[in-house]
Amino acid sequence: EYVETSNGLLAFVITPKSIELVPFEVPDIEEKIKVFNQSLINRNQTESLKIAKEIYQGLFAPLETHFSGSELFIIPDGPLYALNFEVLTDDETGRFLIEDYTISYLLSATTSLLYQNLSGVSNTNGILAMAPGFENDENEGGSGQKFIRQPFAMKTAGFIAELFSGQSVIAAQATEDRFKQEAEDYRIIHLGTHTEINTTSPMLSRLILSRSENEDGYLHAYEIYNLPLRAELAVLTACETGVGKESSSEGVLSMAHGFAYAGCPSLVMSLWEIDEKTSAQIIETFYQNLSEGMPKNEALRQAKLHYLQDAKGELKNPYYWSGLVLFGNAAPVESSSDYWWIALSLIGILFLVLFARRIRKKSE
Repeated sequence: EYVETSNGLLAFVITPKSIELVPFEVPDIEEKIKVFNQSLINRNQTESLKIAKEIYQGLFAPLETHFSGSELFIIPDGPLYALNFEVLTDDETGRFLIEDYTISYLLSATTSLLYQNLSGVSNTNGILAMAPGFENDENEGGSGQKFIRQPFAMKTAGFIAELFSGQSVIAAQATEDRFKQEAEDYRIIHLGTHTEINTTSPMLSRLILSRSENEDGYLHAYEIYNLPLRAELAVLTACETGVGKESSSEGVLSMAHGFAYAGCPSLVMSLWEIDEKTSAQIIETFYQNLSEGMPKNEALRQAKLHYLQDAKGELKNPYYWSGLVLFGNAAPVESSSDYWWIALSLIGILFLVLFARRIRKKSE
């Protein structure tokens, strides 16, 4: 956990054997991260690589000797919340940290306890995958604003619905009221859409869904906080779903934080405006990895590494692969087949008990 103080930064490094308090200073860290993220968004690889090495040396290198493994859970504080540590680069090797570490995050100390206390979900439905697509008249919001079409998001919704025996709701059917009515019945929620972020009043930030007679298609953060969600994972591939306003006790109040508060112990969210096509590729591989039983953090890491292995030229730039991060519980997703195995096991045990009783009676 990183904690900012008046004299610099402190990091609590917690391992199975010890807790280390590591003090260090990184001058102008907030401004440095802002410039770094903007250089990623601008695809300025020369500048982003230079700053990635600087942040690595000042922020990460002092801690590395205290690590006892390669799986890192980070509770960021202040400006560090906007930093994806995976993109930091070692001066000597030139490797991204994602190549050596499985990195995921916790929104805050409070929500980390919430994640650990959520021991499972009762839903047996698979995934609810919604993608408005914004085709034809549906690309116009209630304010008259036009939204860019998202064909890859709609394709991904169909792919993952088949993978997890769930429901794909796309185009005009992906309405706000349908989400509110059905979301609580699913173990995984996937939303591939646009957002409108309000950093001044984060509760007014909103996800854009299709309009209907009853709803304007704007799913506000304050509405998400009040939903009784029971999903074990929410994936928000809209832009900047992790962006919000800093809270002294709860990290950053964002769209993703609303899903955590509503009952989702695991979240995949974005730190900046992401590329729809490459994000769709990574997310589809992420879900494929999940279906094979990988932990969520490793599933996302391997999806990014798989993307990097195949990417050429400009597409290797971190902008295209590092925008999505995992916050919360990293345990594997329970596949729908798990419930069949549990049921069959119970039936088998019951059969053996009845068979044993029958044998005993005959022997008597």
